[in-house]
Amino acid sequence: MIATLLLALLPIADAAPALESRLVATPVLLDGLCPDDEWAAASRTELDATHTLLLMHDATFAYACILGPGDAPLTLDLYLQGSATGQLYNLHASAQVGERLRGARGWPPYEWWNHRGWYSPAVPFTGVTGEGAERRPQFANGRPRELQVRRARFGDGSWRAMFSVGGKRAADGSWQVLVYPAGARDDDPAGWAQWCFATR
Repeated sequence: MIATLLLALLPIADAAPALESRLVATPVLLDGLCPDDEWAAASRTELDATHTLLLMHDATFAYACILGPGDAPLTLDLYLQGSATGQLYNLHASAQVGERLRGARGWPPYEWWNHRGWYSPAVPFTGVTGEGAERRPQFANGRPRELQVRRARFGDGSWRAMFSVGGKRAADGSWQVLVYPAGARDDDPAGWAQWCFATR
């Protein structure tokens, strides 16, 4: 009896959020634009005040689109644990696209353009500014971040996922990163969202 009361008084950790993907019949045109008519059936999750996550899927692919404020390029690190093997993957999309598999020693360096079974259009390069040591590449602002993942590669059951969205620099030059779910870590899928696939 006393033990039961003590357990009832212990703080309960917040459960990881569930993200429900909507089933659609028509595949997405993977052009990095996410037009309203094409994504009208998707589920919508507000990641923060300025970023929205859209999810839908068909029998072959899972689709995600992140809409942002439009004043910077959108980059994405999707940390994914599928239902097929339980291994942890990091799918990265910015001006380069690539993936890595977490091992016993943590996350290895990226290998670029090894996106097997998934893709997200690279951020378009628009030119260079500055001279000498201040020379910097420039990339297109305002484009959504669109992603397509072949479901068979990671399993047909629900996935665990953490979204890390970047692309904008703070005044001190550091990268600003939005992580969803808030407080999630790239080494602990217990705190990641559950990405569920509706069957109808």
